[in-house]
Amino acid sequence: KGINEGLIVTRFSGNLDIITGDFSGVVKGGFYVKNGSIEFPVTSVMIAGNSYTAIKNITEISKNSKEIITTSTPDILIDNISITAS
Repeated sequence: KGINEGLIVTRFSGNLDIITGDFSGVVKGGFYVKNGSIEFPVTSVMIAGNSYTAIKNITEISKNSKEIITTSTPDILIDNISITAS
């Protein structure tokens, strides 16, 4: 609810350089958020950043977790990830 403008990513396909931490890829499933409300679904949006920097930019972690394949993970809010729409 505290997100002024952002993207909820539910599915992502991309690459990660484990040495530098740089990543980039395409959001295969997500939602655009404005003023704390989900506005519309999005796909084919590029996101990029550095995973080591992203860890430092985590601002919130949910108490609830979701099962993703064989791993359970919480929702994580990260500031300052580059988003590019075509």
